[in-house]
Amino acid sequence: MADYFLGALKALERRSKDNVLIFSDVLTERLDALVESMIYQKISDNDYLKTLELYYKKYQRFENHKGMYFCILRMQQIMQLKNVRKRQENWHYLEFTSDVDSEVQEFLKAHKSYYQNAIYEYARVFLLILLAVTIAILVLSVLVFQVPFLIGWLVSIAFYAGVWFFGKQKGIDFLMEKQIQKLYPDLDTLCQRLDCCVMKKQKKRKKNFLKDLLTSSQSIKKC
Repeated sequence: MADYFLGALKALERRSKDNVLIFSDVLTERLDALVESMIYQKISDNDYLKTLELYYKKYQRFENHKGMYFCILRMQQIMQLKNVRKRQENWHYLEFTSDVDSEVQEFLKAHKSYYQNAIYEYARVFLLILLAVTIAILVLSVLVFQVPFLIGWLVSIAFYAGVWFFGKQKGIDFLMEKQIQKLYPDLDTLCQRLDCCVMKKQKKRKKNFLKDLLTSSQSIKKC
């Protein structure tokens, strides 16, 4: 899909640069009106990135540092998702495109990789805890339950690999998302509503093989 809202967002950004007081009440009202029209509409990643950039500048004017931090984290997260095609289908109201707006790229280059640094920190702590638990399982299985060392070692390695795989795929991202959502109270109501909508994952349809089998057999009988 085309970046439907990007043109209007850029026009609003140009007006804010021409204004002596960045994000005056009039410009804030126009941003709110644009954001309200985005809610429950499928928008492109560039639309949302530019929206977050504008909110960052608005929060910067009012010295809302937590709001600014939220915008940077969410923008960096979306940029990371642009490189992982298999995860892009999880979001119902956000459509990923192959290109990135040049102004957004320049904006992000001027900031540290807060999102990636937080992911690394979560992964480091998770690995340390997992390593301690794995060693404890090995010690208990060998010394307490009298399991042969080789079997205990193999069980421990399997446990470590399985938990790390699950944690890397789901757990760390889940914790990071919860950390981002903790900043919701510091956001404008419309910004929060839009984020809840855009980042809402669509439910995966569960296949009911038994039901399909029964339906197929009934169809065959009718024939």
